[in-house]
Amino acid sequence: LHASYVDPTFGTTVYRVTATSQIGSVSRVRHYYSKQDPFNADGSYAMFVTSDGNYWLYNAATWEPIKTVSDYPHVSDSEPEIQWHPTNPDWFYYINDGNRFARFEISSHTTTILHDFGDDGYQETRARLEGNMDKSGRFYAMIGITGSGDSEAFVYDIENDVLSKRVNINAIEDEGIDWISMSQNGGYVVLMGDGHSYVYDYNMNYKGRLPLGSYGHAD
Repeated sequence: LHASYVDPTFGTTVYRVTATSQIGSVSRVRHYYSKQDPFNADGSYAMFVTSDGNYWLYNAATWEPIKTVSDYPHVSDSEPEIQWHPTNPDWFYYINDGNRFARFEISSHTTTILHDFGDDGYQETRARLEGNMDKSGRFYAMIGITGSGDSEAFVYDIENDVLSKRVNINAIEDEGIDWISMSQNGGYVVLMGDGHSYVYDYNMNYKGRLPLGSYGHAD
């Protein structure tokens, strides 16, 4: 832990920043997934997930854990899908109780519920873990599950607290959609299905389908 070495091929420094001994009875401390950035906007904090499903906030200067975000109200209920705000280093967004879009402010230790998707007829609303919001932090692509079990894709406009047109994705792919994401400029949405990937604009107007086989661990 906290030791480093210089890679002999590229000359870059590799520095170990986590160890299970920092946390306790866990077998893993790492970033959630390769498409989820562990760093906040200015690199002062990092978020890691442990093998017991808890998220830990780290000081990215000392690489010491600060605390588990499970202590924050309702962050750990179901899968929180934590997303750092792309420009404000003090904020991260998460899914509260499986169906409410929330913002947490680290400095004041406060949670603000921005939208309850239950009011829109959804029993559960997810971003499917692998997507990102746009680079301004305004748009977030999501999938909501209705009472009848249908899955609908939409874009949540955080700034104006409104939902875009909704698209029933059960009619698109028999096996459903694996992930959904905004493009970085906020203009488009990509949905990756079982065999194809699909492109919509931010109002969920259909723009086109990529060829068969255009799925997988795309970025």
